[in-house]
Parts: sequence; C-alpha cells; structure tokens
Amino acid sequence: MTDSILTLTLGVVVGQVTSWPRNLPVGPGRGLLAQRYGRYVAGSAGHRDRTPPALAATLVQRYSNPGDLIVDPFVGTATMLVEAVHAGRDGLGLDIEAGWVSVARDNLALAARQGATGRARVVQADATRLPTRVPTALRGTVDLVLTSAPAGKTMPAYRRASRHTGGPRIGRITAGAGLGRVLAGCAALLRPGGLAAVAFSRDPAERSWISGEPDHVVPAGLRAGLDLVDYLFADERGRLLTRYPGDNLTTPPMAINGRVLMLPGVAAHDVVVFGKPVPGEGPR
Repeated sequence: MTDSILTLTLGVVVGQVTSWPRNLPVGPGRGLLAQRYGRYVAGSAGHRDRTPPALAATLVQRYSNPGDLIVDPFVGTATMLVEAVHAGRDGLGLDIEAGWVSVARDNLALAARQGATGRARVVQADATRLPTRVPTALRGTVDLVLTSAPAGKTMPAYRRASRHTGGPRIGRITAGAGLGRVLAGCAALLRPGGLAAVAFSRDPAERSWISGEPDHVVPAGLRAGLDLVDYLFADERGRLLTRYPGDNLTTPPMAINGRVLMLPGVAAHDVVVFGKPVPGEGPR
C-alpha cells in the first residue's frame, strides 16, 4: 500500500527546500551509553522507544532554529526535548503513562541545572486526543513536531472511564490508527510551514531500498493533510542516507559519498518528515 501511495502522490509533493544540509553531521561516533551518561537520569534507558540522543540532537539542528517551539507527543524519557532545550529551543511533551512523565520531567530538570537555555514542560495526556491538553494559545504556533513512532503493532490510548475509579483506563489500539490520530492532532498544532519529523526503528532484516518505512507512517501523515518533505533512512550497511527536496521518493537514493554517518545504534532509526502546507502556496 505504501508504494502505491508514494507512486501516486509523492513524485511532485517534495518541493524546493534548499537550506537543509546534504549530510548529517552527528559528531564523533559514540555508543548509546556514552551519549546518555551524565545527561540523563537513571532509568532513562528503560523505555522501549527511546531515541539515541545524537540522532535527536541532529534532527533538532536540521529542522529547527533557536527559539522555536518543539512538541513531542510521545515524549517518553524526553530525549527529543532534552536535546532541544540544550540547543536553545522551547518544548512541550505529552505522555500517557505517569511513570514516564516523571522521568521526562527529571531529565528536563537536569538539563536546566546543566545550563540548557531552552524551556520545556511535560504533561500527562493521551496524544491520540490532540489538540486536547495543549493550551489554545499555542495551537497553530508550533514550529516542529519531533517524535518517535511507537514500536510494535499497537500503542496505548485512553479507553472509557472506569466505573470504580471514574478516571480513564489505558487500553491498546493499532499503531496505524493511533499514529493517524496523533498526526491529525499535530497538524492542528503546527503553524503553516511547520514540520513534523517522525523517527522510527525497524529490524535491519526488514530494511528495503524503496519501502523503507512501516506501512502506516507515510499514509498517516498524508491523511492528516501534511506533505512529505524529507526522508532519511539507514541502509543495510548502517549508513544514514538522505533524500533531497525534488527527489523521486520511489527510486533508490545514492549514498552520501559512501561515508558512514551513524553508528548502528543510531542508524537503526529512520526518519520521515512532513510539512504543513502554507495557504495559497503549492506543495512544499
């Protein structure tokens, strides 16, 4: 299904965005433990969907500017927001599980003590119900949505309130349906021209040159009314490759000078970037 959607819609969707670099300078290669040491509190490595800090920092630098507002609807341990505030961006994160909200807040407090110039807050909320729980004044002003797609075929979401507690219960819905709701809510948060970058991890054995993303990621963004504007992925050799504005996304990309850009712990994550159309303008 994804290949069909790409063939039909994406050949002319990607527009002229010429300011993005043609490679990803992720700095000296470091393992995941070294990337997190001293920068994140104990327990941060326990989240199944955690993003390597080097990748988060690279995406923050690539797709935002100092002072921008970044939202992570699946904040987890707040890796995206920690790297954002260290880079002078402000942020808002949401997570449905109280335990991870607590860890995320601890990590942001640590970042503040270490001199981070950006500010961020985290709230406990169901991202599938966005833009609920986001202040009305912030809707339509977000510069970048930066998040990791939930791993697996299902994701948590609130169900009807419990008879006994009166509060919502956490159930499971399919990842495709859930991500579709989340991106639709994020589209309402983004300013015109704002971006939504979704990172996800896959089994290296399932990598493909052409259909490089899980079947639900690209269709979910397109159904939310967003345009696909950039796409990064790791090949079977562990290189992070980038496609450029104007490329045909259904054809195999070229490696960037054959350079190994990321270590396996980072390269296991691919990234799809959507843009919110600007009224009166064509696709980006």
